[in-house]
Amino acid sequence: MLFMWLMGRTGSWRARVAVVALLMALLVGAAACSYTTDISEPDREPATSTILDRNGEVITTLHAGEDREPVTLDQITPTLQDAVVAIEDERFYTHSGVDAKAVSRALAHDLGAGKVEEGGSTITQQYVRSALLDPERSVDRKVREAVLAWELERELTKDEILERYLNAVYFGDGAYGAQAAAKHYFAKPASQLTLEQSALLAGLLQAPERYNPLVAPDVARDRRDTVLDKMLEQGMIDEAAHDEAIATDVVLAASPTGDSADDTYPAPHFVDRVIDEIVASEEFGGSPEERRNLLYTGGLTIETGLDLEDQRLAEEAVGRVVSEPDTDPAAALVSIDPAGGEVRAYVGGSDYFGTAGDAQFDLAGQGVRQAGSAFKPFALVAALEAGYTTDRTYPAPSSIEIPLPAPQEAWEVHNYDDRGGGELDLIEATVQSVNTVYAQLTDDLGAPAVVEAATRLGIASPLEPVASVALGTNGVTTLDMASAYGTLASGGTRSGPTFVTRVTAADGRVLYEADHSSERVLDEAVASEVTDVLRQVPERGTAVNARIGRPIAGKTGTTEEEGDAWFVGYTPELVTAVWVGFPDAPARWCRPRRGPPSPEGPGLPRSGSSTRGPHSLMSRSHRSLLPTPRPEATRRFPR
Repeated sequence: MLFMWLMGRTGSWRARVAVVALLMALLVGAAACSYTTDISEPDREPATSTILDRNGEVITTLHAGEDREPVTLDQITPTLQDAVVAIEDERFYTHSGVDAKAVSRALAHDLGAGKVEEGGSTITQQYVRSALLDPERSVDRKVREAVLAWELERELTKDEILERYLNAVYFGDGAYGAQAAAKHYFAKPASQLTLEQSALLAGLLQAPERYNPLVAPDVARDRRDTVLDKMLEQGMIDEAAHDEAIATDVVLAASPTGDSADDTYPAPHFVDRVIDEIVASEEFGGSPEERRNLLYTGGLTIETGLDLEDQRLAEEAVGRVVSEPDTDPAAALVSIDPAGGEVRAYVGGSDYFGTAGDAQFDLAGQGVRQAGSAFKPFALVAALEAGYTTDRTYPAPSSIEIPLPAPQEAWEVHNYDDRGGGELDLIEATVQSVNTVYAQLTDDLGAPAVVEAATRLGIASPLEPVASVALGTNGVTTLDMASAYGTLASGGTRSGPTFVTRVTAADGRVLYEADHSSERVLDEAVASEVTDVLRQVPERGTAVNARIGRPIAGKTGTTEEEGDAWFVGYTPELVTAVWVGFPDAPARWCRPRRGPPSPEGPGLPRSGSSTRGPHSLMSRSHRSLLPTPRPEATRRFPR
């Protein structure tokens, strides 16, 4: 009450900061009289966390301590010490455990934002939080953290605190402490790190998953350069050293290891998604560091919707497409239960545990590629919502020019293999995937209507309302496509995608349970009519190889000669999206390739309709599912 009264009586921003700083000092001073804690080196026994599939089978286990090698401070190069101080706590050598200026700035910012957005914790507080305190979230604990940091500064020297911190802090990819991180990422001890290597490691501390150089090298380099800028600003390096380090490429000696207790395990990209969700969720702690500690030492039981049998089938299907990693295209696959949005199978690549520097990159959730004709159903949704009927006809020439606003030139659209002629209704244009018809349809509807429909159904990637939007020229992920088609499969209700269904603490308390509610985003009659059209695609259209012995709806997609092939298929029980292509190929739209690819460059020698691996997965993974529709009206395919 006193706090609220003082803040209400204080008008200016600077005065509010002063009030916050004063109250903080009073709280710390008062608490110091009552709080006592052993601040000797902690000796806790970490408890292993377990990730389970939907049937209770163990996917993998997670625990800390796999890659940790304590060293003395003189065995850690001064450049790494400086880099960490520069980016994490620039007043480390002058404050007494709590940086009142940083705390005041953070609190003032949070007051203005109406929520917690900035931290303000010192290196000493970060060490206290991770090593000495439980991962609870309360005002009492924040005060306790500040008091213990102040006590630690009285008991230990700055070098002793920094040494403890650098031996305990997490650098990502299973590496705890500076020595383990140096050996893991650069195959050298921490005493031999260069300036640019030190800056890269220091940059990891704020968000090891986000800045992991094995997964996102460009993001990691940008973060490294930010650290170097801070070191220059604080006089730790001169401009020549700064510029030389900035110009140096990131060269890693590490191969991805992940944080699992096992060398290999199923669904590794899925496991990464689970880890990322827990570390990002404030339900598991007040900071990413706390959440990570809870994940790797807290003995959590993490339940998911993954089905290990479906996952095995998915990985086998992808393996048949990508049997020669050096020459074959890459592939990604996502299967989702449309009823609740739970992810049943997830393949983000074929060689996660390989030695390639980008092996851990998640092609399913991070790989953004053009969807080609697999995007056309969203335009069909927009058309039906606008009052168009499926018997609406358009000319279907092999090519057509669509006028664009000045000063743009007219857009020349071609059908696949330059086939065309006569007029087609929207059913035939979808079944035969006729570009010239869908270009005219989009011109009538307006590109924003197609973008709005796709986003509403579940496409999370940003979309531009360009004239070619219905032909799939925007970049999307495999997860996007599975989620959006799942809305059609469920009769117009959107759920998920859901990776974690429940998290239970070691003492049995349920810490998190997924919200399985769904939102109606599409009229059931529209969803039913679109599904009726898409059922004809595998029956007699471009996806005849997708037949699985029971009714299935779906759509193929093939982009230009650089080679992106898609198939997204669904029944009421399962939706599966598959992308096959070359991740490094440029994402641009032009006329599709006719004939085999040239030996000089990448390209798929087949269209999306003939990529058999995805179709095989649909068939095999549906064997255990009853072919009868679910009783709810929204779960039925139209007759």
